[in-house]
Amino acid sequence: MFAARGLYRRAHHCAGRRRIERNDLKLAKGFSLADQLFNMDTVAQLADGFGRAGIFDPAAFHADVMADLQSHELKGRIAFIADVLERYLPSDFSQAAAAIERALPPPLDPTLTDDDFGHFI
Repeated sequence: MFAARGLYRRAHHCAGRRRIERNDLKLAKGFSLADQLFNMDTVAQLADGFGRAGIFDPAAFHADVMADLQSHELKGRIAFIADVLERYLPSDFSQAAAAIERALPPPLDPTLTDDDFGHFI
């Protein structure tokens, strides 16, 4: 959790266990997890997936999301993107779910690993 917030820590070994000193936690200035995960490029990737699947115009979706994305923090960006996406998907749940499935990227190769959870799981 600390690493995801841009914090770093110095670990101490104490009786064979790692102990984190409270004074050793420092906020890394200028780092934004929201900007790293949900930015112009990742919104474009999401939009392109729906465009390739023929579900909606990716440029219009991208423009609608980017018009207000920067005003939201991490969880707010997730909710905002979902709200905009809802306007572009069919109102019928089954049709919307099928559209989302068609827009998903191909499955990852389970024999490979890079220790990265990726943007969208």
